[in-house]
Amino acid sequence: TGVKVEAIAATSPGTQDKKARLRSCLETAATLYQERLRATPTAQEYLRSRHVPEEQWEKFGLGFAPDSFSDTYQHLLKAGCSRQEIVDASMAIQKDLSEGRVYDRFRNRLMFPICDVQGRIVGFGGRTLGDDDAKYINSGETLLYNKSHILFGYHHARDAIRDTKTVILVEGYFDVLACHRVGVENVVAVSGTALTTDHVRLLKRTAETVVLCLDEDRAGAEAAERAFQL
Repeated sequence: TGVKVEAIAATSPGTQDKKARLRSCLETAATLYQERLRATPTAQEYLRSRHVPEEQWEKFGLGFAPDSFSDTYQHLLKAGCSRQEIVDASMAIQKDLSEGRVYDRFRNRLMFPICDVQGRIVGFGGRTLGDDDAKYINSGETLLYNKSHILFGYHHARDAIRDTKTVILVEGYFDVLACHRVGVENVVAVSGTALTTDHVRLLKRTAETVVLCLDEDRAGAEAAERAFQL
């Protein structure tokens, strides 16, 4: 018939089980972070200074990673996650392989869960509340999280994008929250990377028009233009 049949890579049961274990690890961490946010006045004050109401804390699952090298790691161990699962989920870093030392990836940071198109947590973005050199850090690449494929807030925006046929692309987590506060919900953000062709393919499923509201830097604009041309 002239129809090209593409090969589909089968996912082994072992890989699916590993993904489920990593997802459980992330969900356990998200619950911990949400509890810590409720118990940390400085984190709450920062959110209020950015005009983020408590309704959005709940809607977007915001949390706080304690200022500790091991609190999250120890909590996940006690919850039944293995050391390897915690590292593979990018919740901890094993820096010195010879000594096997493990420490928390996120410390003293406001936490934003990053979700896939179904709304399942695949990673985190963390905004420092201290004087770290890196204002934001994201989870590393994992079986669940590929930053070139994921757009922050997409599962919240999908219905609004479908209704309006338009998506607004912003640069940061707080930009998404700010748009939602004024009733603009067809908005998504890139997560620690330039806009990619995979992002564009995702947006083309439901949007006919894309409005770019990115930071005013030439590199970002050029990267977005190249992605849409491809």
